[in-house]
Amino acid sequence: MLFPIFLLLIASMAWADPVKQLMSFVQNLGGSPEIMEETDDHVRIRMADSCYYDIHMAQDTIVVIQTACAPICSSCVRVYNKEWEELRQLWPTESGIFLEAAYRDGQVYWTDNTAMYLDEEERQMLKQ
Repeated sequence: MLFPIFLLLIASMAWADPVKQLMSFVQNLGGSPEIMEETDDHVRIRMADSCYYDIHMAQDTIVVIQTACAPICSSCVRVYNKEWEELRQLWPTESGIFLEAAYRDGQVYWTDNTAMYLDEEERQMLKQ
């Protein structure tokens, strides 16, 4: 009975430390981060009016999605181990300029927001 409780305690400490490190790092740069959403395996941090970090704890990795919306949202995705050593960057399989990432069901999904940036004539040219 104590072993599962011990594992939960260690997992919660491992989750809190990386988030606390990120929050203090941003505050040291003069930012004012705000936790917008937090669950056992995800935290969404607003870094500025148009910049967010979505941090997802997977089984043995941490997936970080950084999204900036100015005015169109675009993301970059990095995967870290539990010690915050970067393992790799993730890139979409489709091409586009303004690609926004989302994490669902253990997968990263990409949405191409490029058309939002274009006027109607340019959108029609893209379709051809």
